[in-house]
Amino acid sequence: TNETVVSARETEKMMQSQKGALDQTIQVYDTINHKVISLTKHLEQITGKMSEMDDAQKEALSAIDNIAAISEETAATTQQVGDIAKVQTESAKAMTQTAARLAESAKVLQKTLDYFNV
Repeated sequence: TNETVVSARETEKMMQSQKGALDQTIQVYDTINHKVISLTKHLEQITGKMSEMDDAQKEALSAIDNIAAISEETAATTQQVGDIAKVQTESAKAMTQTAARLAESAKVLQKTLDYFNV
């Protein structure tokens, strides 16, 4: 009948409309899927870069620790050099005083020898 044909045509139009909506939905989900895949790749890259930064930070901290240790050793060595220089200065003063006494003793000895030579 005529009503059946009209109803079938309306049903066909609705099915085509629904098919179009379904196709658009599939395209949207495909786009979302591609974006999620792209986002996942970018997040993996970011995670890799963060790991590299963490490694670089550990290396930098290790270098800073090494520099600090070297600085401490240098300070200790400088202190030791200062202490040794002080001891050497005191030894030089003592040698100067001993040399002065020795010179004085040599004068006294020379006078004594001169006394016997006369």
